[in-house]
Amino acid sequence: MVGYSDTASGVHAFIWRHGLLRDLGALPGDDDSVATGINDAGQIVGWSATLPDSNGLHAVRWQDGRPIDMDPGGFYSTAQDTTNNGWIVGNIDVPAASAVSRIRAHACWRPRSVEYGVLT
Repeated sequence: MVGYSDTASGVHAFIWRHGLLRDLGALPGDDDSVATGINDAGQIVGWSATLPDSNGLHAVRWQDGRPIDMDPGGFYSTAQDTTNNGWIVGNIDVPAASAVSRIRAHACWRPRSVEYGVLT
């Protein structure tokens, strides 16, 4: 089971395994993280940010005990769940026709990659 809890340094993603909570941490430079999904292989997904700046959310996949930014250079993204094959679904802001506007879209990340496709 995964989720989040308050810590001394912010809200952090956690995994509950064998009766123990383990803090998953956040991306470097971020204070907060939330885990939203886990597959049978133990791959965990969610997001990392420094709240209350919710415009800086980044989709994250925790692998080998460390967070990996799924949207490097991005503005807003969240990973919501992962399949047993490693596909990750979530949301991402993509540029719109206007240079100052963005559209929130559904996204799907490839297994073991930071490449994504926008679902329309």
